[in-house]
Amino acid sequence: MLTAHPARASLLALASLDAQGGLDVLPVELTVILHRARSLVHAMGLLLLVSLTGFSQAGDTGAGRATNGTTVSSKTSATTVSPAPEQSEYSIDSILSGAYVAETAVSRDGSLVAYTVMRGKVEADRNARTSEICVANPDGTVKCAVGADKGVVSSPRFSPDGSRMAFLAPAEAGDLEGTMQVYVSRVSEEHTEQITQLPNGVVALEWSPADDRLALVLVDVPQSVPGPEGAADDAIVAAEQVVRMNLWVLDARAEAEPVRLTDGDYRIEGLSWSPDGQSIAFTHAQASQPEGWHVDVSIVDVEGKAVVPVAATPAAEMQPVFSPDGLTIAFIRGEEPTADFSAWRMELVPTPGRTGGIKRTLGATWNEMPMPLGWSADGEAVFFEEAVGTAHVIAALPVSGEPPMMLTPDDAVCGAVSLSADGSTLVFAMQDFRTAQEAYTAPATTKEALIPRRLSGVNQDVVGRAVPKVEVVSWTSPDGMDVEGILTYPLGYEEGESYPLVLSIHGGPAESFSQSYFGQPDVYPYATWAAKGYAVLRPNPRGSTGYGADFRKANIADWGGGPYTDLMAGVDKVIDMGLADPNRLAVVGWSYGGYMTANITTRTDRFKVAVVGAGPVDLVSQMGTTDLPDMVPAYMGGHPWEIPDRYQSQSPLFGVGRVRTPTLILHGTDDTRVPYSQAQQWHAALRVTGVACAFVSYPRSGHVVQEPQLMKDLQIRVLEWVDERLESTPG
Repeated sequence: MLTAHPARASLLALASLDAQGGLDVLPVELTVILHRARSLVHAMGLLLLVSLTGFSQAGDTGAGRATNGTTVSSKTSATTVSPAPEQSEYSIDSILSGAYVAETAVSRDGSLVAYTVMRGKVEADRNARTSEICVANPDGTVKCAVGADKGVVSSPRFSPDGSRMAFLAPAEAGDLEGTMQVYVSRVSEEHTEQITQLPNGVVALEWSPADDRLALVLVDVPQSVPGPEGAADDAIVAAEQVVRMNLWVLDARAEAEPVRLTDGDYRIEGLSWSPDGQSIAFTHAQASQPEGWHVDVSIVDVEGKAVVPVAATPAAEMQPVFSPDGLTIAFIRGEEPTADFSAWRMELVPTPGRTGGIKRTLGATWNEMPMPLGWSADGEAVFFEEAVGTAHVIAALPVSGEPPMMLTPDDAVCGAVSLSADGSTLVFAMQDFRTAQEAYTAPATTKEALIPRRLSGVNQDVVGRAVPKVEVVSWTSPDGMDVEGILTYPLGYEEGESYPLVLSIHGGPAESFSQSYFGQPDVYPYATWAAKGYAVLRPNPRGSTGYGADFRKANIADWGGGPYTDLMAGVDKVIDMGLADPNRLAVVGWSYGGYMTANITTRTDRFKVAVVGAGPVDLVSQMGTTDLPDMVPAYMGGHPWEIPDRYQSQSPLFGVGRVRTPTLILHGTDDTRVPYSQAQQWHAALRVTGVACAFVSYPRSGHVVQEPQLMKDLQIRVLEWVDERLESTPG
């Protein structure tokens, strides 16, 4: 849950990317997630790229044990609605083993491109994802592929002349084994050289557009300080062990150590070199404060190391990008105070220490949440990406202040976007309902639609597979709110037949479901459900992103009420279409979607089965234990001691006495976003009230379950839990 602007997702994601492929966030694609993770989760749809696989047959009958030994109390064996062979095109193994273009990069002049391909490994002897970086010509012919032997690689960055590429990969031996280090490869060969040996690894890197220097984001890990009783006294004092992230610079050719550029109370979340390589603009939060929206933009002189603020108002400012002449910096600024639901605008300011720059607020974008990519070659526009309805588009925002120009289709999802340093070439991943994701490139035009050329063929094995009907449907809530969602029909659908329906609710709440490929890996097994004869409705109720700030704000002080009516109206729409059987309804959700699932079961018993994934059920304890303590108060309009009645009315825990729906609870034991105790509370309450329930916890897992075997386990349990209860219900 708990999302962030997509612009924060990529670097925050890198900060938690380990050698086993753990990516403890969301992203569009980036939720789309990418928020994503917080959105790139969606916000880029992403979020769901990180949910790649896991296994363990859930075959107990009656009382059993969850993965951490927690007692559970319901049957877990089941028959299926429509048996699907394990090796079918849409089996769990097949879906979770798919390929995903996680990142792209492009050389300064657009003559070379790179894309990172991530794959799930479901084999019993593997418990990780793997990735490799493909370097290709603009026509798609691959020059070389690096990193396949290193586990998880990321962050490809070309040298100014395009002859070399730097990237991050885990060290393979010694005391640094598993830490992310910088490697450099010549693009004409697959040999790579590790050029850093840093004890805490590297969070992010950017190659200077002017020379051989690399900007690095490194972690300053605090030294353990013994307590007053000596070395054996390892008591932990809250807020004293602050982990800071600062900027360093490294010569990629010389055998030298990195040189520190900043030494502040920083958690750096983004950076951009000036065209002449003399300065770096960066986004930073205050490391000693809880994670939130207290982010600003500053600039550091690479030689003199002086740091000067660029934007430091009480609102959030981030994602700086320099104009081609280096005189102006574009960035985005949220409303004051900034929250997950805020409106954002693109701002231009003169570069500190330079003359001739522009100061201007640019035009509003469709969703009021743009993610800057860089400037056009002529300096007349800033490229950005943004969720628009159920699409995710690339667009251009004129520097003159005129309205934006949409450059990609409004029925596709674009993400992992890169712009060449000269502003001439865009590289990105793209997908739609029927077309699996691939990497594409296009000349960077600003006044007409892009003409993409496909670069990759990582998902060509799915071309020709049967795809069910998938469409965007819309409806009107009882209070007049217009809502839309994505409806997937059963594979082999026959008109006039009614089918069991799964209602799935996204996280955030400021995330959204997008028009991504039907067979894409996700936290829940949507494609497998469709292959087994289910319909699936994925709505974007009020509070979702993609529809502007007013729509995102429509659930303020009302997390559970208005969105509930939107969701029920969507279910009624599908029933009225004759597609859904009203006697065979299931509801599932993750994060905020888990919250809404629990909330729904306190309000109605029309659903025969529910799955609550990583959902907060008590907003009072959620506020006090999450790593984002500002989020719930921003939505509720105050703290629990100020408005206790509102917190109680919005918390499913206080309505648990009305629940009758059999509920499966899923949660990561290491979740800091929605702490594990939320699942424990819901499980305990359901058991006390006599509701059929099962509780499965996933060790070593944060807010999203990452390990392949655990992800497969999760999806098998969900399929069986739903199958058993809908199969036994008369149609």
